[in-house]
Amino acid sequence: MTAAVRNRRALLTGAQTGGHLYPAVALGRWLADRGIEVVLVASGEAAEADVLKGVPFQVERLRVGKLKGMGWRTRVQGAASLPMGLVRATALVRRLDPGVVVGFGGYTTGPVVLAAALLGVPTAICEENSIPGLTNRLLAGVARRIFVAYDQAGAMLSSRKSLLTGVPVRPAILDVPARTYAGPGRKILVFGGSQGSRFLNRRVPGVLKRLAAGLGGISVLHQAGRGNGDEVRALYADLGLAADVRDYVDDMPAAYAWADFAVSRSGAGTVSEMSAIGLPALFVPFAAATDDHQAANARPLVAAGGALMIREEAFDEVAVAGALIEIVASPDRLAAMAMASRGQGRRDALDVLGAEVAVMLGAGGGSR
Repeated sequence: MTAAVRNRRALLTGAQTGGHLYPAVALGRWLADRGIEVVLVASGEAAEADVLKGVPFQVERLRVGKLKGMGWRTRVQGAASLPMGLVRATALVRRLDPGVVVGFGGYTTGPVVLAAALLGVPTAICEENSIPGLTNRLLAGVARRIFVAYDQAGAMLSSRKSLLTGVPVRPAILDVPARTYAGPGRKILVFGGSQGSRFLNRRVPGVLKRLAAGLGGISVLHQAGRGNGDEVRALYADLGLAADVRDYVDDMPAAYAWADFAVSRSGAGTVSEMSAIGLPALFVPFAAATDDHQAANARPLVAAGGALMIREEAFDEVAVAGALIEIVASPDRLAAMAMASRGQGRRDALDVLGAEVAVMLGAGGGSR
């Protein structure tokens, strides 16, 4: 394979969660639209199927061990599998012969980016969170470029290599129109990320029952996560509250356009999407998030007045419902939050990141 052909192929990698995969898919589409061949390397886990459905480029799967968020036995097994994971990643990179490799986090990113660096392929990592994860901390020394969504992440990894880009947001979400409020915000989106949230599934329906009573009725769209829909539907039914509960929301742009207010986790992708379109929200950070990074993700938006944040340990259903009633009953307050949220959003992240990766690839940043 000639260098010219190789230099037109970008290998992107991310695994397991929408927070890792949605930005990778968005960048892949941006590059493919400009005539660049794209290959995405994921882990092949079932949780990825919904996110990767219909992607217009090649998807490869690489099985690697897990070290985070698992029991000690699984961690030991994962650590033992790392050398073989690097061997498989090296074989994959050799076979695909990319001109650039970009890692977005998750189990595949470490071995694929490290293998590429050892083979002399230009590499970059994307850190979407305010506090870098373990994988990106380890890869910062070998990556040529580091793209970050928060200044503090860049300082923690390498100020010399880092560029503040924001998190790439899908163009279809950017097309969601700015919202206006002529009355109370009765349309509530509950969203725990691509895999759902057990905490939100169990605790938010009771809050929304009280909210409905206070407002005289609401509409609810609740993404419960794969395999959790029946349990959450039953909970709403027991409360006597109608709700559209789905395992997975296929059309998030439509969901965002529909909603007046959101109750959600504060993963980097979620915060970036909601601020890009100006959707007021209550963020409930995942209590077990490494280094409490979900709370750190939400703080700038909360400080600007575009969102509220309540931690799991402080989540009292009566108090939360009371706080939400005060907000969603006031069109003026909702409008102010929407404006503050949109003012914090980064809408050019995909173009900035895409142009940088195209330059690394030697393809330039222009359109096809």
